[in-house]
Amino acid sequence: MSEIKFRCPSCSRKLSVGADAAGKKIRCPACSTKMRIPDSSSDEPKVAKLAEVSTSSDGALTEQNTKLRADLDALRSQIDDLEALKRKNADLQEKLEQVQLKLDDSEDARQATQDKMSDQEEKISDLKTSLSQGTVSSADSDSLQQRVTDLETELKAETTTRDQQDQQLAAVRKEKAAVAAELETLQNSLASNESSADAALGSLKRDQQKLQEELDAARKRADDALKKEEGVQALLKTVSDERDSLKKRKEQDEATIEALQKNQVDAAKTNSGD
Repeated sequence: MSEIKFRCPSCSRKLSVGADAAGKKIRCPACSTKMRIPDSSSDEPKVAKLAEVSTSSDGALTEQNTKLRADLDALRSQIDDLEALKRKNADLQEKLEQVQLKLDDSEDARQATQDKMSDQEEKISDLKTSLSQGTVSSADSDSLQQRVTDLETELKAETTTRDQQDQQLAAVRKEKAAVAAELETLQNSLASNESSADAALGSLKRDQQKLQEELDAARKRADDALKKEEGVQALLKTVSDERDSLKKRKEQDEATIEALQKNQVDAAKTNSGD
């Protein structure tokens, strides 16, 4: 047959009765306190239940704290990645500046070549005009013709130089475009990571604040439970002291009654002898 287990509300002694005794009134065999048998087992005092709740709460808080630490480690890793991206961004910006300087130098050199070619073309044109007009002597004509030939040779060489410079310019512009594209991609990633890190940091701060509030609440519950336990222990001591006092008085009363009864017997014997 099933049993109902409970404690005496006065002295906390553990008691057990058959389930069919539920609802009946009995006296505690230890302190004689009259009580009603509960409908179901209630073996643990309220303080123990409070302690159990507190322990459960502490476990939940520990789990939350562990998660918070993991989130913090993840955020630190994310910040490290962010710092690496910032360093790479600075390197790319410096590289882009160097490529731009290289491009400026190449454009300046190409422009100088083009200006020199234009000057040579103008000189060749002037010399050919003089030769075509026939206003120079035969000796001067030969000299001018040689000068035209020399200038055309120089112009051809400058044309080759300009073509090489055009190729170099195209390569530098392509390099600049590639660095600029890489820098733009990196800056987009940097902005996205910064936004993600800010959001994670905000969420972490909120979780930290919430955990602190729950820790404070748990401490308060633990303090309240401790105070209740101290109150119960004080009450149990008072009940125990009163029980001992009652027991002592009972023993004294029984001794008094026994003495009176003995006196009555002795008196009866004396009267009978008379």
